[in-house]
Amino acid sequence: MTRRHLRPVPGWLLGVAVAAVVLASALVGQQLASHVEQRAVRQAGLTAQTVVAMAVEQTVTVDHLDGAQPLPTSVAAALDRNVEVLAQRGLLYGLEVWRSDGVLLFADAGHPTTETRMPLREQQRTAAESTFLQPGDRTVGGQDTVEVFLSYDADHDGSADGTVEVVLPSVRAEVTHDIVKLYVALGLATFLVGTALVQTNRRARIRQAEALRDPLTGLGNRMALRRAEGSLRGRTESDRAALILFDLDRFKAVNDTLGHQAGDALLVQVAEVLTSLVSPTDLVVRLGGDEFAVLIPDVPNAEAALTTARTVIDGLHQGAFAVQGVLLDVRASAGVAMLPDDATDVAGLLQRADIAMYAAKRLGAGVVPYSCEVDPHDVDQLQLLAELRYAIDHDELVLHYQPKAELDSSEVLSVEALVRWVHPRHGLLQPGAFIPMAEVTGLIQPLTAWVLEQACRQAALWRSAGRPLAVAVNISPRSLVGGDLPTIVLDTLTRTGLPAHLLELEITETAVMADPAGATAVLQQLDAMGIRVSLDDFGTGYTSMALLPSLPVHALKIDRTFITGMLGAQQDAAVAESLLTLAHRFGLRVVAEGVETLDVWDRLRELGCEQAQGFYLARPMPADTLDSWLQQRTSVGASSARV
Repeated sequence: MTRRHLRPVPGWLLGVAVAAVVLASALVGQQLASHVEQRAVRQAGLTAQTVVAMAVEQTVTVDHLDGAQPLPTSVAAALDRNVEVLAQRGLLYGLEVWRSDGVLLFADAGHPTTETRMPLREQQRTAAESTFLQPGDRTVGGQDTVEVFLSYDADHDGSADGTVEVVLPSVRAEVTHDIVKLYVALGLATFLVGTALVQTNRRARIRQAEALRDPLTGLGNRMALRRAEGSLRGRTESDRAALILFDLDRFKAVNDTLGHQAGDALLVQVAEVLTSLVSPTDLVVRLGGDEFAVLIPDVPNAEAALTTARTVIDGLHQGAFAVQGVLLDVRASAGVAMLPDDATDVAGLLQRADIAMYAAKRLGAGVVPYSCEVDPHDVDQLQLLAELRYAIDHDELVLHYQPKAELDSSEVLSVEALVRWVHPRHGLLQPGAFIPMAEVTGLIQPLTAWVLEQACRQAALWRSAGRPLAVAVNISPRSLVGGDLPTIVLDTLTRTGLPAHLLELEITETAVMADPAGATAVLQQLDAMGIRVSLDDFGTGYTSMALLPSLPVHALKIDRTFITGMLGAQQDAAVAESLLTLAHRFGLRVVAEGVETLDVWDRLRELGCEQAQGFYLARPMPADTLDSWLQQRTSVGASSARV
């Protein structure tokens, strides 16, 4: 940062000023002395406030000031280091921190004291005045000192939590030297002190601004976010605020490949785009690394906050980011927490948004709002987690099966197994109530193994009954690469006696892109065993087109978001048709999810789609209900019984 210096005063102007001061000092010496004293008091107060901001505010919290516990050794050591640095700069001589009950909490190591309680006179003045000065009871290098007492509001709630005593050089003694004997010298000293005061105030403002700003991007920092908490107080129950936490995906690869300088350049560009995509009233901060946060102080509801988060993520993805001549694809994950629904302060919002953001990364969902379902530390979730472990071991889970029909003949040759939980208190729970929790905790591994076992047993029963239906089982990202999936599948097929060609595994794009090399290796082993694999929810993730031809998959399942509205939304229709064309060029079958009307069914058949599933055909149902449903179709003829 370039230093700016005061312009020198011309000689003739200085002479006039001195003469004026000499004449005026004879008449207003007493008033001038009073003025200088007041200025000295203000300067000492500002300096003391700056000292507190630099040495105390970031170290001593309200927890340290409450109760009777001594200050932790690490905190006291940090305070001593701060005081030593400021003392070397000549900003202070000593510092003491008192609790609100007058008990001494800290005295700097350079100036130990025998006092353990604040004198009664100082306690009374502290209670009446937020800041006051008094002559110091020590001299340093022959120079007098001044003691500045400041009420310390550690949690910024408007009430004092303690008192900080800052021992400073006696500014008044310095600027009033020989004021009675030599009025000319007094006038000049006043002028110099005024100049020094302006510069001191300017430096204090700069330091305070820098303390709240990220030096790389120019955005606010974590401290600025904490300071913003004051604007959230005094709100009604209907008022809503939101905190969105963004984390760049695969940012480490930029640093590792192009270097940290390139990573910093990318962060600067991301900060500019992020700021341009939110409201000017929103606070945008960089928390550190590749994490950014947006505090929306006034938002109507959670959906509006989610819309903002999606707008930012889409804007980053569509932005043109270039570093060192390399065009970069920037993607991010976001977690959203609401005040007062999820937390009552900024710290709580940060914690909840962080949990939601990591859930978004894990699930590849882009944006995830905080809920107890994604929080493994929630008390209700901990209980539900224990109950889920019990449910897996004691067969409280059941499988429902949704038929998949050939579009050209309407024949049902396969089904998809979907898990449900028959909870003793909550009744039949859908997967969304417990699958995210299982993903977070690692319980997804035994859950997947249970589903695989039960689905294969049921498929083997159908085969024995003369109705060989292939069964599809969903495999989570963690199960795909986090365990020995090929061995588990082989052991299950051996135990149940099900041929490999009657088992199909469905994986998501997210599972593949989380570890392309590891996922490809696992899929190759499954392919060698004769297991068919489908790429599920295709079109919603980020599968590389260059990677797709090398994946040993047999079918693509187009996500329901493009199928359900394909006849009414031109964009959805274009995406669905493009995905069909792409899959066929790669020699893959296509399964359409979410088919809910006859018109969509017929349109997909015209486009050459091979299979479909959805409510138009049938909802998921238990195995015995599916047997009856299939028997009815056989009786009336498949062509006239598609529903």
